[in-house]
Amino acid sequence: MLEIKKEIENDEAIFYLTGHLDALTNESLKIELDQIHDSNITLDFRNIDYLTSTGLLVILSTYKRLQAAGDEMKILNVNEKVYQIFSMIGFEDLFIIKKLHV
Repeated sequence: MLEIKKEIENDEAIFYLTGHLDALTNESLKIELDQIHDSNITLDFRNIDYLTSTGLLVILSTYKRLQAAGDEMKILNVNEKVYQIFSMIGFEDLFIIKKLHV
């Protein structure tokens, strides 16, 4: 299950995510992200405890769309396990990723 809360502030959409980002939940996130145009996107991963390749694909496709439009994406409050996945596949070279500080 994935809970999505969204806030729009100036030119930035902030998504607070809770739960699992996997094959069962990625479509709901994709639909929400695809609604954002002409805005930067921040994903708050503070409460994401599980991430699969399908979730990574949603993030990557959103990043590419934003980059083509001149917008940016960042992911904040990433736990160590998820950060290692991002680092291993090179996401930290594409956009800003900040670890959760406990």
